Amino acid sequence: MVTDYSPLRKSETTMETHLYFDSKHLPSPRGEFIAWCDGMGTGQCLARSLHQAANSVFKLHSAFSIARRNLRAVRCYPVMDGVYVTSPTRADMQEVLKSAFCELAREFINKPSIKHMHMMRAGLAFGPTLHGTDTGDEAFYGTYHGYTTTREMFKESDLDDVRRHVVLSPAMILAYEAERSAPPFGIFVDDSAKSYPQLTEGTGGGFRSSLYQWWTGDEAAREVAGKLYDQIEFYLNKSETHSVGVQYAKERIEKHRILATEYFGGLLKDEKSP
Repeated sequence: MVTDYSPLRKSETTMETHLYFDSKHLPSPRGEFIAWCDGMGTGQCLARSLHQAANSVFKLHSAFSIARRNLRAVRCYPVMDGVYVTSPTRADMQEVLKSAFCELAREFINKPSIKHMHMMRAGLAFGPTLHGTDTGDEAFYGTYHGYTTTREMFKESDLDDVRRHVVLSPAMILAYEAERSAPPFGIFVDDSAKSYPQLTEGTGGGFRSSLYQWWTGDEAAREVAGKLYDQIEFYLNKSETHSVGVQYAKERIEKHRILATEYFGGLLKDEKSP
């Protein structure tokens, strides 16, 4: 089926814009894990300071860019203050999340003032996924309603670059919604990432819990997570004192405190054990 979406061009006679895209040339989708990783409170930060917001946003993107550097199958799609991360395997997704969360946690731990401290969290899902960069050139040129888009017109357009920044998957929505249930510096797993991967060959299986603790199995990451929880408590307590000034509602602070206590609870229990 031909969909009206393509390189922009003007008809010589009507000066109208015509678009072309033929979805029959899309590659076959494959099941992938998708994480939506979001900087918390970026809107309020933007209202206060562009410099502080820029530090938060670019450090988040830098952390994930570095984390995926040696993981060729992992792809990142930045979206302002967040990033979609895709991976065909559970192991690679776990690795990139652990690495990025560790670096962002260290950044958070080393900040002495709450105005320079920025929390983040993520939602994780699984579903059929298409990457724009995998779409063949032939999808972008052809004839539609009597108007022809040629291969040369496509090559002269910006769509070759645009498609590299496009990812399509129902899991994107599920991951975005799951992120809302995640604790500060935590990862909430949608049911799709627990069940569907078991039916898809080569994924490594699904996640077992709705809360994935990114430090699992790594002692260095576990040590960072322990220090991180103390800093989260410090941040939430300070924010509660200045709730109106930082535009962080007390009911949201209390909710995030409860979530963080549950998420990092195992670390606290271990510290108290003889």
